[in-house]
Amino acid sequence: RMIRDSRRRVDELDDCLGRGLGAWVLRRRRSVDQLHGVLQIHSPGRSLQRSRERVLALAHRAERCAIDHLHRQRALAIGAGRLLGSYDYRGVLRRGYALVWSADGQRLIARGESLRPDDDVSVQFQDARALARIARVERVPEGGAS
Repeated sequence: RMIRDSRRRVDELDDCLGRGLGAWVLRRRRSVDQLHGVLQIHSPGRSLQRSRERVLALAHRAERCAIDHLHRQRALAIGAGRLLGSYDYRGVLRRGYALVWSADGQRLIARGESLRPDDDVSVQFQDARALARIARVERVPEGGAS
């Protein structure tokens, strides 16, 4: 009878231990499955793939920025070239005006008040230069043209 009772007690403990271990294994398996999912999300291969995608996106943005910067710089250079061209005296000559130089061609005569009758001057047109002698100088009042 004692053996039977002991055997029954051992069987009960065996069942208890089996259920307890089964539940423990189930909890551990769930925990391992959750950690497996976390590891999949943070796996080196996946992290490298995300990093590669970010690098490619940044490279594309940097390329677009560089191209946009070059377009802006080109537009600025073209504008500066046009402005510089507008300062070129040859543009004035192409529009039909002339430049008056001293006889030796070294000094531009900007104002008529420095001229005297019988002064020699060189007149520059778009297509030629002419030597001339001043016959008469007539003063024009400020703000008026005669």
